[in-house]
Amino acid sequence: MSDITLRAEKGAPLTNAEVDANFENLNEGKTEKSANLSDLADKPTARTNLGVYSIQQAQDYATAMAIALG
Repeated sequence: MSDITLRAEKGAPLTNAEVDANFENLNEGKTEKSANLSDLADKPTARTNLGVYSIQQAQDYATAMAIALG
């Protein structure tokens, strides 16, 4: 998780160095999305990374929509 300095917590405006540090921390702490499935550890990670539902999630979503729409 990235450490971010917030103005509300500091109680004063951020310095340029603090703003730069926030961006550096976000950049270092990010996870790159990959469309290459061979880069991913397992199927759930691949589905999450690519924004794809599992079969069970798709069935649950379809059932919920059918109930909601009557």
